[in-house]
Amino acid sequence: MIYIPHLQSGNIKSVTNAISHMELGINFELHKNPPDLTRNDLIILPGVGDIGNFINELKELFWYESIIKHYKNNGKLIGICVGFQSFFSKSEEDENVDCFDFFEGTVERMNKGRSPVIGFANVNNEADDIGEFYFVHSYGVNAIKNSPKGSLRYHNMHGEYLAGVVTKNICGFQFHPEKSGPAGLQYLKNIILGVIND
Repeated sequence: MIYIPHLQSGNIKSVTNAISHMELGINFELHKNPPDLTRNDLIILPGVGDIGNFINELKELFWYESIIKHYKNNGKLIGICVGFQSFFSKSEEDENVDCFDFFEGTVERMNKGRSPVIGFANVNNEADDIGEFYFVHSYGVNAIKNSPKGSLRYHNMHGEYLAGVVTKNICGFQFHPEKSGPAGLQYLKNIILGVIND
């Protein structure tokens, strides 16, 4: 089963629309509070806006501890945008917030005072180009300082940043695959099926 926390700060509509049009052969549900999870269940964390509001809402709805428990049980997780950022150790956007610390590294403000990154950019791993995907963010993880195993990278006007991290049971993307056209939707579908069927 795929579960998506029903958050005000989540990018719920575009992600659920995307998943509902994929032929996954797997059911998905929106949940305001966490259900009983098994190791094979997948939680998708889409997020937009402020990471402090995002984490605090997860805590208020009892998702926060449930996600940590799921991770420790080798459960499956996918994070998009702020959902991805929440997987790191801490964020300069709100230094008092308890990020999940699944990946070592700090989410930093990209060159204070300059414009946020908005638009399509090419994403690559150590060996190949993955494709062009849509980004919109003012905070990110510098790929020179922090590159967890399975890192995807991309260049923007501020430097080289993490575009995502893909591992066996936890994946995250700074870009929005659900807003990246057919190639993005196919990529997201492949990731979901790969995580679930592993």
